[in-house]
Amino acid sequence: MKLLIVLILLVACSACSTGQFYSQAFLGQADLLLKRRAIQKVLLEDDLPPDVRGRLQFVLILRAFAKEELGLPVGKAYTTYSDLGRPFALWNIYAAPELSLESQSWCYPLAGCFAYRGYFSEEDAQREAEVYRKRGFDVKVGGILAYSTVGWFDDPVLNTFILKSEPYLVELLFHEMAHRKIYIKNDTPFNENFATAVSLLGSELWYQDRADSSAYREYRAHQVRQHALVNLVLDYRTQLNAAFSNGALSEAEKRQHKKRIMQALQEAYRKLKSAREWDDRYDYWLGTMNNASMATLSNYQSLVPNFLALFNASGRDWSIFYQRVEDISRLDKLPRHEALSAYQ
Repeated sequence: MKLLIVLILLVACSACSTGQFYSQAFLGQADLLLKRRAIQKVLLEDDLPPDVRGRLQFVLILRAFAKEELGLPVGKAYTTYSDLGRPFALWNIYAAPELSLESQSWCYPLAGCFAYRGYFSEEDAQREAEVYRKRGFDVKVGGILAYSTVGWFDDPVLNTFILKSEPYLVELLFHEMAHRKIYIKNDTPFNENFATAVSLLGSELWYQDRADSSAYREYRAHQVRQHALVNLVLDYRTQLNAAFSNGALSEAEKRQHKKRIMQALQEAYRKLKSAREWDDRYDYWLGTMNNASMATLSNYQSLVPNFLALFNASGRDWSIFYQRVEDISRLDKLPRHEALSAYQ
C-alpha cells in the first residue's frame, strides 16, 4: 500500500521536470524492498558465508539492545536482509554555493526537504551533480552504505554494510533506528545530529561491559580520530563562514580568503596526520573538501555536543531525554536551534 501511494505520487509528477528522479527513486526503493528475505530464514541456508551469518545474528542482538536499553522503536526494521549486488545502497549529491556554507535543499512530497538528493545509480547522481557544477556550486557525490525511511518502511540489513567493522555497524544501526524515534520535516541538521548523538551514546553503553574487547579498542581509536578530524574541519568552517558573511569583502576577496583557508586546512591536516601517525584513509575526504562537504559535516556533527549535553542534563535517562528532544522539536526552526544551543 505504501509503495502504491509512492507510485501515485510518481504518476502525478511524471510530467514535471523531476519526473525522472521520482521514477528512479520508486524503482530503486521497490527493488531494495523486493529483495528482502527474513533473517531467520537466511540463517537456515547451508551455503551462507560464516562471516555474514555471524553479522546477521549480531544484528538481531543489537535490535534487542536498541529496544530494551535505548528505548528505540525498532518495530520490524532490520529483521530482513537484502543483497543489492552493488557496493552502495545509493549515491547522494550535496551542493552549496561557491561563497556560502548553506546546503542546497531538495523537497519531496510527504517526506519534506533534505540537504541531499539520492540516486540509485552513480551515473544519474554524477549527471545531476554536473548540473549544479555548471551553475557554480561546490558539489560532492558520495556513495551511501545505508539510509533510513524513518519508519515509512521496515528497512532491511544490506550487503553494503553488513561486513563493515563491528563498531561501525553498531553506530550505524543505532543512528538509523534513532530516526524512527524522532524525525521532523525540513531540518536535516536537527535530525542527523540527534541520530548521531544517539548512536554515540548507544555505542558507549553497548561497549560499557565489553571494555576489554578488541572491538571496543577499535571503537575508541575510531572515536579519537573522528573527534580530532571533526573539530579540525569545523574550526576552519568557522573561519570560512566568517569570510563569506563579511559584507566588507568583495566576491574576489572572498574567493581569495576561501583559497587561503582551504590550503591552511590541508596543511593542518597533514601536520595532525603526521603527529598522530594516521594512515591514509582520510586523505581523499580531506583532499576534496569544499563548501558542500563542509556543510554536510556540519549537518551531521555541529549540534552533537548540544544533544550530548541535553542527555546529561536529563540525568542520562533516555525517556526524559527523548521527551525533551520532542518538546524542542515542536518549536519553529530558529527557536528550536536556539533552545538546543542553550545546552553546552
